[in-house]
Amino acid sequence: MSWERDFDRLCGEHKIEPVLEGSEFLLVVPKMPSQEIQDKLKTIIPPEIKYRYVEGPRLVTTISLQTMFKQIQGISATVEIKDKEHSMIFKIDGDAEAFSEEDSQALAFMKSLLNADTFVENWKIIVNGTTIYDSKISKMLAMQVRPERDACPTLDEIMDLRITLENCQTIDEFINSL
Repeated sequence: MSWERDFDRLCGEHKIEPVLEGSEFLLVVPKMPSQEIQDKLKTIIPPEIKYRYVEGPRLVTTISLQTMFKQIQGISATVEIKDKEHSMIFKIDGDAEAFSEEDSQALAFMKSLLNADTFVENWKIIVNGTTIYDSKISKMLAMQVRPERDACPTLDEIMDLRITLENCQTIDEFINSL
């Protein structure tokens, strides 16, 4: 069947992932394809085959996250996808040590997976009600312009700072001494 070969080629070229759901195809796309691409698909797909476009994360992203969450014992995880904002919110409850470690492999895996997905623009990870990662904040911090230091503090300046810190009883005293 030649239409299937053309269909697969066009889908591959434009990052469209076809998924059979019942009797219709869901065409999972990171962003809605141009009218030109939609028209090409319309001419390739036989009229008796029903299909519709769905904006969403890649299948490999979804399956990988599901697999990871199933492998971590003692947690429950829910995912909220906000299509219009292209964002995902992960709510993880339970014994979530895998996410609280400083060099968490689970967190690093999620970050690399979500960074590679062109649908996902922002994401947030909430563990037991506490936000442990927010990509919007990380992006803003990365974009901050920090002034370049042109001279290191001298030993005398460091000693003065230590003396001031030891003499101050409260933060307000320290701020006022500056």
